[in-house]
Amino acid sequence: MIDGMKPQRETIIIAEDDKLTAQIWCNVLRSARYEVEIVPEGDKVLDRVRETKAAGLMLDVMLPGVDCLTVLKTLRSTPDLQGLPVLVVTNAFVPELIKRAKEAGADLILGKDTITTQELNDFFRKALTTRKAA
Repeated sequence: MIDGMKPQRETIIIAEDDKLTAQIWCNVLRSARYEVEIVPEGDKVLDRVRETKAAGLMLDVMLPGVDCLTVLKTLRSTPDLQGLPVLVVTNAFVPELIKRAKEAGADLILGKDTITTQELNDFFRKALTTRKAA
């Protein structure tokens, strides 16, 4: 610490429109010492990622406004955001949708009903450690 300042905690954006689900994930990530912001509309995700200098993104497949695939494609085609770790979550396990999300740049896709606290923490811990080492 310099001059009594706290070290900057990394920010994770949770793009999820279900308030209860988003709050549960928010609590898990905050307990893992991340700053967390919930963004319930797809059309606001990219702006908040930039404004907060987010270190990672948890992205629901079904968002109002701009959809998950558009967010992913824009992220992966934007030089300063290409390497952002993205965990996509879904209840809609439609094989074609999962395939398209992976092709659009999702790092990992997990089911909302099966994701564990361990998986959530492990994804961001590993992804952010790898990104720092690169």
